[in-house]
Formats: sequence, C-alpha cells, structure tokens
Amino acid sequence: MSVSVKCLQIIVSVLCFLMMILGIILLVLGIMAYNVYHTEVNANVSSISYMVVGSFIVAVAIFGLVGAICKNYCLLIIYSKLYEDGYKRAIETYHTEKNSKEFVDHAQKNFQCCGYVDYTEWAASFFDFKHGVLPMSCCVEGAKVCNINHNFHDVHKKRVCEYE
Repeated sequence: MSVSVKCLQIIVSVLCFLMMILGIILLVLGIMAYNVYHTEVNANVSSISYMVVGSFIVAVAIFGLVGAICKNYCLLIIYSKLYEDGYKRAIETYHTEKNSKEFVDHAQKNFQCCGYVDYTEWAASFFDFKHGVLPMSCCVEGAKVCNINHNFHDVHKKRVCEYE
C-alpha cells in the first residue's frame, strides 16, 4: 500500500472517530436533557432533536470508520453519499440556519471550493444565483464580489472533497 493511501486511511479514520465522539456527546446531552426536562414541550423537542442528530452522526461515523479501517469500498461509498447529502442540505439552508452557513463557509474557504460538486449547486439555495451571486467563501481571498457573471476567474472550481 502506498504511503499516501495509508496516510489518507489514517486521516479518515481519525476524523470519523472524532465525529463519532461528537455524535455520542450530542446523544448523551439529549438523553440527559430529556430526563431532566421531559415535562416541558419545547425542551422535549430540543432534547429529541439532539438525540436524533447525535444518532445520525454516530451512524455516519461508523460507516466511515469501518470503511476506512477495513478498506470496504461499499461502506466508504455510503459514508461519502451521506456526507454529500448533508453538504447539499447545508447549502439549501445556508440563509436560514446559522450552523449551515458556518459549516459551508468553513469548508469552502479551507478546501478552496464552491459547492460539493461545483458552483451550480447554489441554484438550490436562496442565494441570488440567477444574477450570478455566490457566497464570498466561493471566491479567492481578496475578491471584492463573488459573481460568476463579473469575476468568474475568482470562483473556486475544485470539488469540496478533492485534495491536492
């Protein structure tokens, strides 16, 4: 096995393990909140939401972790598909949910990309895509505006999951 494949296997395993810990923490917090505030309706909904999100994160992390450790192609495809769906959902809720905006902006800045596949995925969001407007995280640092009609050369063209 080449060094780069082994390195990638270790990185994916560590990230999935950390993601699994985060999911377990959310799950435990949800259970604790439910046990303490189970009579209040709003707290009940929040605690159940924490449990559902935590369980989903743990499940996705297990697919990725087992897939990476065992080099199981099928599990890695499932992990990748779940991650892609989550990323696309975050793009759709970019303007309505603060966490989605922070997650997408962070990923696009760090990976120097725009969307999971490309910038056209922003048509699904409430962004003013019909006029070519994209989030600033889609463009190179220092760009004054991020618009495919005016400064397309500044828009990141790389997929979010690609590494150099």
